[in-house]
Amino acid sequence: MASQLTEYWQGHTCKGFHPHPFISKDGDFLTYFFRDCDYYAERVDDYLTEYHANDTGEVIGVKVKGIRHLFDALGEYELWVWHDGELMLSMLINAGLTLTKEPEVLPRYQRLMRDTNKVRLRREEFEYA
Repeated sequence: MASQLTEYWQGHTCKGFHPHPFISKDGDFLTYFFRDCDYYAERVDDYLTEYHANDTGEVIGVKVKGIRHLFDALGEYELWVWHDGELMLSMLINAGLTLTKEPEVLPRYQRLMRDTNKVRLRREEFEYA
C-alpha cells in the first residue's frame, strides 16, 4: 500500500490552490474558500458559517448549510435563479438571508453575496436541485 502511494505521488505533482465549491449531499452543505490559508470558523446563524484568516481576520470562505431547504425557498423562482444550468453562489446565500431569523446578520449576508456573485455552481452537482 505505502509503495503504491509513493509511486502515485512520484507521477503526480500538486497543482496548487484553485477556488471551487465543495458540495456534500449527505451533509446537506456547501463550502467555498476564496483563498488557501490557516483559518477559524465563525457561525453566523443556522444557515451560514464564515471562515476567517487567522492572521488578518478577513473572510476567506463560507459554509452554507441546509441547502435542500434553501432550494425549496428558491423553488418558485427556479427559471430566474438557474441560468444555462448554473446558479450563482450569491443566490443560495440570498435564500439563507430570506430565511434567517436574525436581522442583525444582514450586513454579513450582503457582503458575502457581493463576494460570491461570480461563483458559479453547476446544476448537476445537486441531486435535489
